[in-house]
Amino acid sequence: MESVGPVEKNERKAIPIGKIVILIFLILLVEIGGAIIYQMFIGRIRLDPLFFVALQRLAGLALVFGFLLKWGYGPDHLGLSAGRIKQGIVHGILWSLGFGLIVSLIGTCLWTSGTNPLSFFSSTKAWAPIEMVTYILVGCLLGPAVEDLVFIGLLYNGLRTRLNLAFSVVIVASLFALAHGWIFMGLIIQFVGGLLFTLSFEFSGSLLTPVFIHWSGNLALLAIQLL
Repeated sequence: MESVGPVEKNERKAIPIGKIVILIFLILLVEIGGAIIYQMFIGRIRLDPLFFVALQRLAGLALVFGFLLKWGYGPDHLGLSAGRIKQGIVHGILWSLGFGLIVSLIGTCLWTSGTNPLSFFSSTKAWAPIEMVTYILVGCLLGPAVEDLVFIGLLYNGLRTRLNLAFSVVIVASLFALAHGWIFMGLIIQFVGGLLFTLSFEFSGSLLTPVFIHWSGNLALLAIQLL
């Protein structure tokens, strides 16, 4: 019977670091090349940027799984072991509820002190129905899943075969934050998110756990902006 606890170092299946570097380099080429193509050509026809982002993310997924197939690795090398699917979903829901409770308590404290926490997330954007659906599918679901695959399933899982927990978590959380921008407050928020995703994966051993947390967080932020 397969263990359902945290994955021990000697039990962890991961892609070798050298091949992870190659994959991440190729993904960056897809991202940078896609951005250049959009700016030079596609942007002129006023295509919704999110549609193009979806194509980039799908291309990244195809690239990763194509090379995994070529190298002879399976989903379990990304933290997608079939034996941990149920555990990953359950842990994802529980972690999301716990984190949501913490955020709610912080928001309540801010509210009672005279600060409206919703003001930090307010948006004046008027959403058309098709824009809303596209944003949910790409920005709230597809994008986070691909990010977690790269940062957690590939990079963190690989680093944990070489480094201890603290170094691996800090490295990946820092890179995750930097990949989302350079504004100080944004860096702090994204770093905390990176910590949450990596630690939840470490505890559950399933990539589905951080994916569910990421989905829940993005959908909750969207709901708050619509209030």
